[in-house]
Amino acid sequence: MEKFDNTDAGIAALVEKVKELPAPHVVLEATGNYSMKAVFALCENQVPVSVLNPKQSKGFIQGVLLSTTKTDAKDACALALYGQLNKPKPYHLPSDKMLEINQLRVCATGICLSVVHE
Repeated sequence: MEKFDNTDAGIAALVEKVKELPAPHVVLEATGNYSMKAVFALCENQVPVSVLNPKQSKGFIQGVLLSTTKTDAKDACALALYGQLNKPKPYHLPSDKMLEINQLRVCATGICLSVVHE
């Protein structure tokens, strides 16, 4: 198992490594902004990637590991097995317009929260 930092360089290394595989399909848990840079980079490089809701994978991972002890390595192996068994649908990047709308929504929410707290 190889580990990649969640930095521009680490994500670039992940993309290059995955592109070397014969039929890659990356499966990862959604972790908000933490995972999105990797998701965007993989999609932009035409690497299929499935983004799972953590609730969706939690039960599967606990059942596979038969343990409550979590480690990155165990989670990675369980997510790979989840992908092989369940064939989750690949994520597709939203259009530029949808990205812009989402950014505006996040900004508007932040403004509303700051007004409420004042």
